[in-house]
This record gives sequence, structure tokens and C-alpha cells, in this order.
Amino acid sequence: MTLPSVCLLATVKNEGPWLLEWVAHHRAIGFDPIIVASNDCDDGTDLMLERLQEMGEVIHVPNPPPYESSVQETAYARARALPALQAADWVMVLDADEFLNVHVGNRSVHSLISSLSDKTEAVVVTWRNFGDAERVLWEDGEVCAQFTRAQDQPNRHSGFKVLFRDQHLYDRLWVHGPWSDEGSDGKQDAVIRTAAGKWIRRSLFRTARPKSTLHANKQSWVGAQINHYAVKTRDVFGLKRYRGRGGKLQGIRHNGNFFNNMNSNKTEDLSIQETEEARREKLASYRADEMLDALHQSACKELVRKLRHHGFWPKQSG
Repeated sequence: MTLPSVCLLATVKNEGPWLLEWVAHHRAIGFDPIIVASNDCDDGTDLMLERLQEMGEVIHVPNPPPYESSVQETAYARARALPALQAADWVMVLDADEFLNVHVGNRSVHSLISSLSDKTEAVVVTWRNFGDAERVLWEDGEVCAQFTRAQDQPNRHSGFKVLFRDQHLYDRLWVHGPWSDEGSDGKQDAVIRTAAGKWIRRSLFRTARPKSTLHANKQSWVGAQINHYAVKTRDVFGLKRYRGRGGKLQGIRHNGNFFNNMNSNKTEDLSIQETEEARREKLASYRADEMLDALHQSACKELVRKLRHHGFWPKQSG
């Protein structure tokens, strides 16, 4: 039986130290194609994507100005023109700090799709926010192995992401999923469920202002979750204020309140290690490529330079 094609769409800026693991994970669980738009990278992330594209692992979409309402929405609009996205049976939009973690079947994205009724047209997956694991300073390594402590139950800071089909029936793609304007002729009768199979009201994607969290009784990590590594280490988090925002053209999001809300270390969650072998095999193949490995090392050095420059690490003497 031919499996449906499942496209992953993302936007990135200066994600070089973490990019290869993120791509490896999502390729390992069945996403193909993976489309990644990049903007204003000065750490070689865009060069890494170009090399991954040459290897057939991703489709890279440069996303230079001008931007419409935001950097991300401009990238999504540009990506929708690509034949690879138009031909996809299912689509999911994720950020580079988000890892889809499937809990059913063989842990692939296709197992998640198969676990729901044939009529399901959109699957809403809740964030599980992972904290800093009391790590203060960055060190090169796998995010999934370094940060294993997370919130113990969903709360109002647990957003969601959506895996959906019939993407051409929606007005636009948004950072949390598809979206049609209120009163639009877009998808009006979609069957929407959580990964646990709970029914979601059809109007979720047809509002004047799109939603980013579910009602508490719909939040669940049954079936699947999004491992959300928004914090990582305190020094890396501190750098985010200098990077700018992808979802808006102005304003500062990554402040102390955001850190405190997302930095939850209440319980250990090792569930993503179920796909560790496949992820590491794919990651090793990337690191075996001389160009990719050199670009990864260069991105790590650039990160350290910035950490020193902005005072998160002590400056080197001499």
C-alpha cells in the first residue's frame, strides 16, 4: 500500500547548531518532503539547507524581504507555490524547536494518521514544554538527549500544532496550522480531532483571529505530542531577544515571563527516545558529510562568539 505523502514546513533563522538533529528526526519518522525557509542567517544555516537540498533531504526556500504581516507568513505563502507542497496529501507546520513525538504504532507520522478515522481531516497535537534541565551553559549535543524534563500536565501555555489535509481549501497557512478568514468559503466542514481522537469544533480554523491553545478538556498528550524546546539553556534563550521575531515584525517575545512560563522541569519524559535509533542513524549520515559537518562546527563557533559578545559567556582573555 502506498503511504500518503506528508509535508513538513518550517521557517528558520540561525538554527545551525540544532538543524541537523531536527531534520534527522522528522525524516526518520516519515516526513517527506521537508520544506524549510530561511531568512537573515549569519551562522551558515542557509548553507546547511543548501547542502541538505543537494542531498535530497530538504527543499530550501530563501525568504528575503519584503515581508507582509510577518516573516513566517511570507515564507508560508511563498512555499505554497511549490509543486512539492501542492502535491502533498498532508501538511504540518512546525518551528525548529518543535519535534513531533508520536506515541502510537511504529511512532511514525503515518501511524498517527492511521490511528484516526478515515474521515479525519485535521489532527491537533498539543505542546509539551520542556525546560532547561537546570543546564545554564550551552554545549554541543542532541536536544532530545540533553533536555528530558518537562511539564507534568498541559496548561494554558501548552499551545498546539496541526497535521492537516486538503490544504488548498484554506485561505492561508499559519504558524499553528491552517486558517481561513471568518465568513470565508474555505474549509467549513472539516472533521477535526485531537491526537487522542477527541472531536474539535469546526470553527477552530475559521476565526477573525486564529487560536493557539485548546480548551483544557481537549488538551492531551495521548496519541502524540509536540516536544517543545523553547528554552534550552539560559544563555541560548537570552540570545533570542537579539534575533527578532518570526511571527511578528515588531516586539520582544523572549523575556523573563516567557522563560518562566516555558521552563518546566517537573517530570522526566523519555518517550521521544523510542525513535532514537532511526534519528541517530540519519543524523550520523549527515555528520559523515564533510561539508555538513564543517558547517555544523562553524555554526557552533558562531554561537559561542555571540554568547561571549553579549555577555552570556566570559570573554576570552588575550
